[in-house]
Amino acid sequence: MQQNKPELPEAENVEAYTTGQKIVLKTLKWGAWTASAVAMVYAMHY
Repeated sequence: MQQNKPELPEAENVEAYTTGQKIVLKTLKWGAWTASAVAMVYAMHY
C-alpha cells in the first residue's frame, strides 16, 4: 500500500514536469536572446 501511494502523485508530477520543462526551455531561449542582445549592445558601447 505504501509503495502504491507515492506512484499516484508521481504520475501527476510527470505532466506538471513536462509543462515546467517547456517553461524552463522558453526561459532559457529568452535568456539566450537577451544575453546575446546585451552582449551586442555592450560590444557596441566599447
